[in-house]
Amino acid sequence: MRLGLNLFNLLILFCFLTRWALAKDETQVVQPVKQMPFGDGSALLVEVENQQVLTTHLDVLPDPSWPTDEGLQVESYEKSRFLVQCAGEVWPNLWIKTGHRALPVESQPMHMAKSPPALWVTSANRGRANLEKLLHFVQPDLPLEHRALGDVPESFGALRFAPLILIDSQDWGLLTPDAKKSLRDAVLAGSVLVVSTGYESDEDALSGLTHVRLGPSGRPGAALAHALPRVSSRRELKLQGDARALVMADGLPVLTEEQRGLGLVRVLAVSLSDLMDGPVLQKALAPRGPSLEKALSWFEQLPVPSSVGSSFFSWRVWFFCLSLAALLFFPLRSKALRWCLLGLWGLLAFVIAPTGNFTRLERLQTLQLRSGQENLYFGVADVRFSKGGVHSLMLKPEVALEDSVPGACTVWGKDAAHALSKLVISGEPGTLLRFAFFAVVSSDAARAASEDSNQAFNPFELTPKITQNELFQWPALEQTPATELPKPGESG
Repeated sequence: MRLGLNLFNLLILFCFLTRWALAKDETQVVQPVKQMPFGDGSALLVEVENQQVLTTHLDVLPDPSWPTDEGLQVESYEKSRFLVQCAGEVWPNLWIKTGHRALPVESQPMHMAKSPPALWVTSANRGRANLEKLLHFVQPDLPLEHRALGDVPESFGALRFAPLILIDSQDWGLLTPDAKKSLRDAVLAGSVLVVSTGYESDEDALSGLTHVRLGPSGRPGAALAHALPRVSSRRELKLQGDARALVMADGLPVLTEEQRGLGLVRVLAVSLSDLMDGPVLQKALAPRGPSLEKALSWFEQLPVPSSVGSSFFSWRVWFFCLSLAALLFFPLRSKALRWCLLGLWGLLAFVIAPTGNFTRLERLQTLQLRSGQENLYFGVADVRFSKGGVHSLMLKPEVALEDSVPGACTVWGKDAAHALSKLVISGEPGTLLRFAFFAVVSSDAARAASEDSNQAFNPFELTPKITQNELFQWPALEQTPATELPKPGESG
């Protein structure tokens, strides 16, 4: 009997100590692993690790006192990361929070001091110096940065400013589905993606990215070997759909190009390391043709609203008016009548006072471009915050920040269950935010959101007072004849 009681007491003590250890471990919450510019340099990466044995919720918040219930779920000893983009003149301070601990986020403006770099996405550890030298022949002012396969952002908003992205088809096959979608959406948003095929990969390795299918590898012909002496093998490129040849050699395509949305996908029949200065290199790494100035001229005609305005429904104004009116009842001699009228006045104020989060979407204007299975939207949303302080609005995950006045930040993260995307702003009562955005929406999602495929895309869960949507036709590529590489002894 005594032995049983002792074992029972030991069990209780063990449970108590275990619970105490776990509770103590909850205070040793996540610690930032790194905070650094990410993707094309427009986003700040905040990568954290859950250093406790319990699953925790993690969030980036404008106020450290806010709960993390709607944040990401991070398993024990796992890493999670957020992408933060800020634009405008002023933006709120942000905190990475879990449990009862909060640490500041070193948010930075989205607009970079230097031009966005070209990105080389690869699993290789060598070759950047040679590729940088080749890029200098075509675009001397464009810097080149290396990105490992695991460093590809899962949101295209952190890639869409990169003018040129380079990758091999073999590395493309090693990317996660989210990383592939991010690169595809970056192309739709205007980037040029160059895919080399010098190494072995499946015939359908580029399916969903371009209509070019990969054929078998073979020895280079005389013309290709003369133009690129380093080439030991080449891939056959089978053109389908809208893909067209830019450079031909020995009767076969060496370089193809296809327009996808606002960007381009180019496929090389050789490896990037085989390139030399010449027509193949010049056309492969050339910048995209027309800019977006014509497409965005419509937005330049919109009047810029005042950043701060008055609002009748500001809670401070409402409270002041109610208090002032309540003073009229105090001169009454009858206490019972006075308190009765004050009670009725308070009940009336409770009934007719404005409710909700005091946030209104004043105007929503979008420019729509259809591209295959996707709808692309440039948009401007004017949001009124009648209540001062910090605000957090949930954004649809397809949305990327373009600009904001007077300033705001977007926060993007993802766990196994859902993607977290929100807009964070702070200001005085009556602040009016102009939020410019870019969105890539699949046609199925657009039809599910509205029966009218021409309706403006709404990035928020707010109902706009005024909406306007314009269809924009992006000009097709100019159909120029492919460049034919000459054979040895022939004139170029």
